[in-house]
Amino acid sequence: MIRVEITRGWIKVNGHAGAGAKGSDPVCAAVSTLAWTLIYGISEVLGIEVTILREAKGELEAVWKNDNSREELVLVETVCGSLREIAKKNPKRIIMNDECAS
Repeated sequence: MIRVEITRGWIKVNGHAGAGAKGSDPVCAAVSTLAWTLIYGISEVLGIEVTILREAKGELEAVWKNDNSREELVLVETVCGSLREIAKKNPKRIIMNDECAS
């Protein structure tokens, strides 16, 4: 099971979906891609410094200064919405918090 928690200023992802063979799990790949897309967007597109607190197999945690900008909200909500859709289609593989961009 993958647990995803996101707020403006923080993302934490841990666990494994168990939807495929190690290294070729499509659910894990999708979640990982979206998490890194958010981190890239915050740091490289918006220019906000991101600190990676934890990066290990099945774990990622990062923080950044929430600047309350519309751009940040759009990035966070886009990733959250995408993750929510994946979670809806894979309810036994992903748990998400309900307050993505609170």
